Amino acid sequence: MARLPTGTVTFLFSDIEGSTKLLQKLNKEYFSVLEEHSALLRETFDSHNGKVVSTEGDSFFVVFASALQAVEAAATAQRTLREHPWKHEVEIKVRMGLHSGEGILGGDNYVGLDVHRAARIMSSGYGGQVLISDSTRALVHHDLTGSLTLKDLGEHHLKDLAKPERLFQLVADDLPAEFPAIKSIGGRPNNLPTQLTSFVGRQSELVRLGKLLRTTRCLTLTGPGGTGKTRLSLELAREAAYDFENGTFFVPLASVTDPNQIAAEIASTLGLRETRGETRTPQERLIGHIGPKQMLLVLDNFEQVVVGASVVSDLLKNVDGLKVVVTTRIPLHIQGEQEYPVQPLPLPDPQYPFDAELLSQYESIALFIERAVTVRPDFQVTNQNAPAIAEICARLDGLPLAIELAAARVRVLSPEALLARLGDRLKLLVGGSRESPERQKTLRGTIEWSYDLLDEQERKLLRQVSVFTNGCRLEEAEIVCVSDDLGTDVFDGLSSLVDKSLVKIDESAPAETRFFMLETIREYALERLRETEEDQQIHQRHAAAYVDLAEQAQPHLVTSKGRAWLDQLDRDNDNLRAAHAWAVTNEESDMALRMVVALWRFWHMRGYLQEGRRRAEESLAMPGAQQQTPLRAKALQAIGGISHWQAEIDSQRAYYEEALALWEKLGDEVRIADALYDLAFPEYMGGDFETAQMLAERTLQAAERVGDPIGIANAKWLMAVLFAFGTSPDRAAGLALLNEALETYRAEDNVFMQIWVLYGLGNLALHEEKIDQAEDHFHEGLRLASKATDITGVLFHIDNLSLTAKAHGKIERAIRLASVAAGLKASSGTELVEISRELYGFKPVGEEGLTEEHLQDLWTESEKWSLDEAIAYAMEGS
Repeated sequence: MARLPTGTVTFLFSDIEGSTKLLQKLNKEYFSVLEEHSALLRETFDSHNGKVVSTEGDSFFVVFASALQAVEAAATAQRTLREHPWKHEVEIKVRMGLHSGEGILGGDNYVGLDVHRAARIMSSGYGGQVLISDSTRALVHHDLTGSLTLKDLGEHHLKDLAKPERLFQLVADDLPAEFPAIKSIGGRPNNLPTQLTSFVGRQSELVRLGKLLRTTRCLTLTGPGGTGKTRLSLELAREAAYDFENGTFFVPLASVTDPNQIAAEIASTLGLRETRGETRTPQERLIGHIGPKQMLLVLDNFEQVVVGASVVSDLLKNVDGLKVVVTTRIPLHIQGEQEYPVQPLPLPDPQYPFDAELLSQYESIALFIERAVTVRPDFQVTNQNAPAIAEICARLDGLPLAIELAAARVRVLSPEALLARLGDRLKLLVGGSRESPERQKTLRGTIEWSYDLLDEQERKLLRQVSVFTNGCRLEEAEIVCVSDDLGTDVFDGLSSLVDKSLVKIDESAPAETRFFMLETIREYALERLRETEEDQQIHQRHAAAYVDLAEQAQPHLVTSKGRAWLDQLDRDNDNLRAAHAWAVTNEESDMALRMVVALWRFWHMRGYLQEGRRRAEESLAMPGAQQQTPLRAKALQAIGGISHWQAEIDSQRAYYEEALALWEKLGDEVRIADALYDLAFPEYMGGDFETAQMLAERTLQAAERVGDPIGIANAKWLMAVLFAFGTSPDRAAGLALLNEALETYRAEDNVFMQIWVLYGLGNLALHEEKIDQAEDHFHEGLRLASKATDITGVLFHIDNLSLTAKAHGKIERAIRLASVAAGLKASSGTELVEISRELYGFKPVGEEGLTEEHLQDLWTESEKWSLDEAIAYAMEGS
């Protein structure tokens, strides 16, 4: 995109009137008509030096450095559209709105009220009409040529604009001049409060809500405090105001605590006064007053009087022309109600780099930028502060209230400094608008408002469930939050909290019932938990629940069921971390060691080796972990396994030797065989093949003695590796042993070791220069590893597929695969494999025309692939 102009610019918005009806009429042919329309407009705007900022569907957003060129472009565009020979006997009518103001850039888009003013001006017009603001008129009225003139349409109250806007219509001899009255709320009775800040984002939601409002009588916007329900309802009411001839009225209920006062509050808002001798109830007076009128009521903050929902139901049953929009944390549960959960604003994906030019496309970021500019006009998003801004919005769950409060702090704090202070967000985020209700001046006040509306059982459950980090399954919730202790069923209680918008259901895990809380709400609930005597007990139950989950998962991780269990542990990894941290802090050494033993293979397979090593070291160093017990021996083997994959031979050997000595002292023959097998690896990796062979033979003898099929297969696998790749290779013997081991692993459903047998078979074929056969083994191993999302298995097989690609002379493919493997190695902490792009000759390759620069570009580009993209590329030709 060419550089966008700044300073005083003119914004133009356009869209097609009746596009939905056109789509229904033309069906698939509509899209060819839309392409013609877009091509005509682009050509016209380009010819008048207009720059298209963005398009969406049939809408255009264009900016001009010259107001005169913008007006002339609008006139030319209308003539072009009018004269174009449209197919299918259709007439394309486009409405346009122009406004001149300050061009403030936020990334690759404009921010500020002037942009919204131009959009609102456009939306108040009709197809074929060009509406112009007074600021644009002032810049062009002396310079208009030909038959172009401006018709004064007077002042109009437009949606989302605090003050009335004086509008002008562009008139020309060859363009239509007569249109219906401007679509503004000024011509309809209303008491909608004036908004002094722009409405950012949620445009697609407004469209959906508008459609829902046309088909339902009671539209209920639900969500926790701070999600912007009130502001969204007001924008919806402004959008819909023109459709309600007898008025649109906002009824704030935050100060009403008696359900019996709901009807009286509505009546007061509508100006109904009780007369002397009046015998009718407020409800009856309302029904009589509204009668056949077409009216919209916005009932705001209904949650504390939700038991009075029958008032709304009664009104709707008796007044046909009435529609109601309700904002509440709790649905009304009345007949005909359409609930619409209002979600936090979208956030950028933390997996991708934050680019200042792209950030503003996210509504949460756009809101932060817009509000920051209001307190610091020189505020700009840069590549330096973009990550901090994105992290701030993420830490605040995308809640509009929290983001606005945070943006206000930019007056004195840089985004980086603000992020550093967000550790206690409830204390930091204070100081909302003086006109805001008291509870909306702080994030804490907003959440406290909801908490105070709960009964004591619900408060207790909310406090207890806050111990879970990043959500939980129902199973763990019922272990930690005991029904008998609460005095209510845990599932029923959680369902009630979901109903009250304080707990949410995780839609990304459809196979299980999973609950979570927004972090801002969880932080408040945790504070309240710490104030109680139950705090320590709840944390202890939480830790115990996740030790049990880890141990339940452990035997399945290497089987065909491994993927499901690994995914479960990944979903609950934050809870597992919290449980282990609690065990270490509270000197629960057995609990900490049990988690190390149960989780080390998960840490390895999912690429958490560095974290696993740290947690294992912390656990083994605890005073209570020094006793010579089977649990300590298992933990030593676990940390030895982690050290193995990190290629730390000396520490690996030390851990395994201590474990073997302990098992021999304890006299456990099965575990002795396992420890002998472990100890062979540092000897093999260190080049002492003779000692490794001796340990492998002892492993086989011990495993045969106790009748352990997996132990026997492990010993054969290890001996096969030593036979095939030792100092005196006997690849035939190695091949035979690998096939014997593979047969056992398949019979015992040990998928993990099948992956490594296939890796060994592939390496054997590679050494014998049977490249196609090697590729077949590596592809099969990669298929099993990717099915389980075993990161290490994926890494090793992709790395070796890069070698087979090189052997086939496919240098570009070899470079890409090696690059992917290098990225996986870096992210997983696995050090056992050496990956060097130098192996692939970063030098010009004449036959393929690959220059050194091109090979470097391939390496850099492939490093950015996702895991799924990398696996799909590696599996090509399998």
